[in-house]
Amino acid sequence: MKPCIKISIILIMIIFVPLYQLSAEKKITQIELILDASRSMRNRINGISKITIARNTLNRLVDELKLRKDLYVGLRVFGHKNKLCRNSVLEVPIKNNFAEEIKRVVKKVVPIGNTPIAYSLRKAPHDFDKKIKGKKIIIIITDGYETCGKNPCEVSLKLKEAGIISKIHIVGLGIPETLIEPLNCIVKPYGGVVVRADEEKQLKTELNRLISEESIAVEKKEKPLINNLILTGTDINDNRIVIKAEALRNNSVVQKAEGFTAAFKLDPGNYKVKIIDVKTGRYLTLDNIKIIKNRVLKRNVFFGKALLNLISLNRKGEVIDTEVEIYESGTKRLVLKKERIEVKAESIKLDPGIYDIKVKDIDTNQIKFLKGIRIDYGLNEKRLLFRRGIIIISGRRKDGTVLFTVVSVYRSGSRALFKKSTGAKIHKIILGPGRYDIRVNDWYGRGMKWVRNFKISDGDEIEKTLLLE
Repeated sequence: MKPCIKISIILIMIIFVPLYQLSAEKKITQIELILDASRSMRNRINGISKITIARNTLNRLVDELKLRKDLYVGLRVFGHKNKLCRNSVLEVPIKNNFAEEIKRVVKKVVPIGNTPIAYSLRKAPHDFDKKIKGKKIIIIITDGYETCGKNPCEVSLKLKEAGIISKIHIVGLGIPETLIEPLNCIVKPYGGVVVRADEEKQLKTELNRLISEESIAVEKKEKPLINNLILTGTDINDNRIVIKAEALRNNSVVQKAEGFTAAFKLDPGNYKVKIIDVKTGRYLTLDNIKIIKNRVLKRNVFFGKALLNLISLNRKGEVIDTEVEIYESGTKRLVLKKERIEVKAESIKLDPGIYDIKVKDIDTNQIKFLKGIRIDYGLNEKRLLFRRGIIIISGRRKDGTVLFTVVSVYRSGSRALFKKSTGAKIHKIILGPGRYDIRVNDWYGRGMKWVRNFKISDGDEIEKTLLLE
């Protein structure tokens, strides 16, 4: 099955299943599609660019939906105008006659920018007509996570509190398994889903889960639920395993279950669940499992490697490049070394345990230590903030001609070279807070000038032009 057909099926199922009840009540469902047009959407799945898959999917989708009188659809796009983190535009307002306009817009979309999911979610409620009764649904089509340093999960919770948005779903184009959990916190407050479109078997599983959960949610005469918490476990090779599970409330065990599937019928409320891999004896605990009346909650627990996401940020919330060394806690035994952790780096795989982690800012050589960090099964995320500033420096002649120069940076009072930038007219140098001596040489050796005891503070972006005689 072609990827664009897969995505089309997902979107149609997400939209149509909740509409059965709405049609009977003569209400209007408003849907905003948010399309990711960041640069990574140029990447390919089975030889077809992701943006082409999305474009073909949306063309199919709007042709399927355009005859519905109880459905208004709009299109917001981000990443298509520029690389700014406020590049998110409502290209097609939410309305009934939407199909041809959406097709015209997506035809012209070129992916060039970042992924401002949080900013797009913050803007989305203003796109809906609040006077119209009916559900207000957001569907995000993306291939990655937030790259603008904001927290879309916090934005999602605030939107939930505002009570405007009914549901948020995410369709992931070729997203890795490790990204599902970070994205899940966006849809979780609404009972939405994150589905992938890169594997047919998994796609079918997600669709079956979506259909069953939505059907339970919209039936007028609900049947009593047999089980409302269903747990499964998989090993490092993604094989199903036998698990034992205990549901605890106020630190007391209220139910137990065992098998390839551990199923519970629990009263509404919050629970802690302990899950054990019967074969290996390894276990983990799920905190704050919330059971809601007439809803089924399904969770798969991964008993393979622990996954660690290290996200290093500057003051503006932008992700920066770092080097990472991981040691057994309290020892000098190196477990793993990563030369470069970038914006969209894959998670680091580790055995569960306690580690000391050394993180180095590549641009400024600043080092941070995380000591005694417990890494559990599943996804573990740690965020670090590095203080840094920027100096933009150049050299020119008296007549204003900007020269090719060599810039050498020393810590103030030191003779040891700290950083060097060569063969450019304008040098953008990232430094940690402190004082520096900076020497600027004409590339051809015709002039030189020092800047002594130059101060850089966190968040600075200072431009300096020197006259080289």
